[in-house]
This record gives sequence, structure tokens and C-alpha cells, in this order.
Amino acid sequence: MPILPSSSSEVRTIGFETFQEAVRQGAVGWIDDVLRQDRPWPFGLDDIRADVRFHHEEDDTLAPLQYAKELAEGMPGSRLRLYPGEGHISILDGPIKEIVEILLAP
Repeated sequence: MPILPSSSSEVRTIGFETFQEAVRQGAVGWIDDVLRQDRPWPFGLDDIRADVRFHHEEDDTLAPLQYAKELAEGMPGSRLRLYPGEGHISILDGPIKEIVEILLAP
């Protein structure tokens, strides 16, 4: 079995099945996660001292580009790689191999 899904339709199927399982016993945990997205974090982005690499699709409508830019700009030393013409899941049909190679490089 491949480590990564082979197409965006496979990703959608996996995502749907995963969400169904996540809320099978109730949606309390999922709702808590959603509500926490609007709460301030207990640390500043500039407190993060790690090699953070962001890979973001420029046409993603679920996770807007501005969010990725703000996170990357707020973390010293982080890097942001943008993928023009890619959307939220379409990246798996395109540059995913490049991303995995970057993440696995020493």
C-alpha cells in the first residue's frame, strides 16, 4: 500500500472517512477544536525556535494564503514555499513529491 494517496479524489475519500470516524461517538472534540481556532495562543510566533517550512497552495480557499504568510512572517527563520494554481487538495496531484523530498532531506 502506498504511503501517500495517489490522487485528490482518494484524499477526499480518506478525509471523509476519517471525519466520519472522528465524530462517530459525538462531535464534542471536533467542536472544541473549531472553537479553539479563534482563541489566542498561549505563546507568540516569535517564540518558536524550530526549522519550520510552510508549503502552501496559492489558490487554497479553505486555508487562505494570508494565514500562511502571517505564520511564516511571525516565525523567525521559517520558510514559505508557494504553489501557484494549486488548491487545498490539488497539491497531491502536483508538487507533493517535491515536498516529501524537501522534508526528508538532511
